[in-house]
Amino acid sequence: MLKPLVIKPTEETPKVILDPRANKFEMEGNSYPANAPSFYDTLLKWLEDYAKNPNPETELKLTLDYWNSASSKYLMMIMRVFEDMHKAGKKVNLIWVYDDADNMEAGAEYKELLKCPFKLIEAIKINK
Repeated sequence: MLKPLVIKPTEETPKVILDPRANKFEMEGNSYPANAPSFYDTLLKWLEDYAKNPNPETELKLTLDYWNSASSKYLMMIMRVFEDMHKAGKKVNLIWVYDDADNMEAGAEYKELLKCPFKLIEAIKINK
């Protein structure tokens, strides 16, 4: 089993928890790193390795406040790894947590592009 990948948040990068042992997969915060490839390539490589032998069920929770276009490209690549796992018969869920109309619309656009389970959840409902 892969070692967990945990990245502490900064002003420009999200908190990342990819922990197969705890079955906890989340990204939360802002994403506008100066060098998106250097931040996201590590995550993508980890997820691609994980996808070779995933848990029986994997759920990724995305709670992003702000992200730039470079991050958007990488977010889609990350979600495509989950789509590929789904196509391979693995049970996956993507959860997009939004707190405003623009964020909800962005999540809805991602959902339209993907062919795997994808839920849009309002942040207020989670915090209650």
